Amino acid sequence: MACQCQDLPKHPQSFMEVGLNSYLFQGKLMHSRRAEVNHHFVYSVFMVLLDLDDLPFMDTQIPGFGYNRRALTAIYDQDHLPDPEGKRVPLKQMVIAHYAQAGIDLGKNPKIYMLTNPRMFGYVFNPITVYYAYRVSGEFVGILAEVNNTHGEQHPYVMHSGTEIPLKRAEENQLNMRRYFAPKVFYVSPFIPQNATYEMSITPVGEKMIVHLDEYWDDKRQFQARLWGTIRPLTKDTLRGAILRYPLMTLKVIGAIHWEGLKLLRKKVPYHPWRGWRERKDEAHIQP
Repeated sequence: MACQCQDLPKHPQSFMEVGLNSYLFQGKLMHSRRAEVNHHFVYSVFMVLLDLDDLPFMDTQIPGFGYNRRALTAIYDQDHLPDPEGKRVPLKQMVIAHYAQAGIDLGKNPKIYMLTNPRMFGYVFNPITVYYAYRVSGEFVGILAEVNNTHGEQHPYVMHSGTEIPLKRAEENQLNMRRYFAPKVFYVSPFIPQNATYEMSITPVGEKMIVHLDEYWDDKRQFQARLWGTIRPLTKDTLRGAILRYPLMTLKVIGAIHWEGLKLLRKKVPYHPWRGWRERKDEAHIQP
């Protein structure tokens, strides 16, 4: 299948022979808040960009990587996307099922890429995992944004042509980005109200990857998150190098969330408790 991905780096010949097509992502994560107070930070990050068809092969081809088993770095189906029918099936089938539930038929044998943090030394917390969906023809369909909060809850936002909105910046046009709209229906941060809306801009899968998330409330853009970086083939050597450089990456993610939250508390940013949202959700029978 010829995926309409942009300028993908080449894998070593041995990996190409078995069809592996997954990557290591290294870049920067930036958050910037304008509401009530100004708050800004930037962290270096590494993630993995995985072709979901590769997972069983990577389990045997890449030392230190495991699929549904313990390893230095691992992907577990159970960490992601509960099946809409309440079953536990392979991750690719879960993505396809969520698109089907949204009325989108991905067709036979679609290509799904997953940008995420793997478990490292048995632990992971993913604020967001992004799935990029392509039909067998190579046509880009859209993304599924899997959002998690620190209370163990998860919500999938399926974004496609029906939720696409015009680009707002010249640079987004130049980079062939797609921009999507979604109302916020899921509790994420105690420092952001629930009446917010999301606008999410992404580049298709390519050597340079960008994810922009803007959050609006009170008729203004109040929060921005930016993830940008480059990819290179995921091999035993590049994975080992990333582990050595970022041995505590997944702990850094959850640690940074609480550290930056403490700073916002000290700045007296309004606090919206999770318990209050849960009570309102249960009363309204809103799906999480």
